[in-house]
Amino acid sequence: PTAGDLVITEWMPNPDAVGDTDGEWFEVLVSADVDLNGLELGDDPKSPDSTISPTGECIAVTAGTRVVFARNPDMLTNGGLESAIEAGFTLSNGGGALFVGIGGDVLDQISYTSSATGSSTSVMTGSEDAAANDDELNHCTSNTPYGAGDNGTPGAENACE
Repeated sequence: PTAGDLVITEWMPNPDAVGDTDGEWFEVLVSADVDLNGLELGDDPKSPDSTISPTGECIAVTAGTRVVFARNPDMLTNGGLESAIEAGFTLSNGGGALFVGIGGDVLDQISYTSSATGSSTSVMTGSEDAAANDDELNHCTSNTPYGAGDNGTPGAENACE
């Protein structure tokens, strides 16, 4: 992937239906057919917290797909997230940053100043690109229930405009 091929569109740093270490996740919108092998994730691009299968087989995803990365990929304990890829790090509840990159290059990065308990933050429809998703005026708090009872649209189109 190159810059703009993967865009962070939703994040859940403070779940309520399950504990933080089980229910944290974020979503990336894929805008081109790419391989996620070697994708770097975390809160600081200079020191990635996790690298997805750095020497493994191709993890092909197609344009239009929404990929969910979860602290805990087990659907039975993560609040009901289906088909999540393990992210392996914690999101900050009170505010923080999040990035996806490859080979030391940032593909997308966002920051947030707060988070709602039990609800994800979504990027509004029409702002799901690597520049517009940076503006907190283009964010909204999700109110669509999923899984065990938290609010969000993991892996589906965001429900705010």
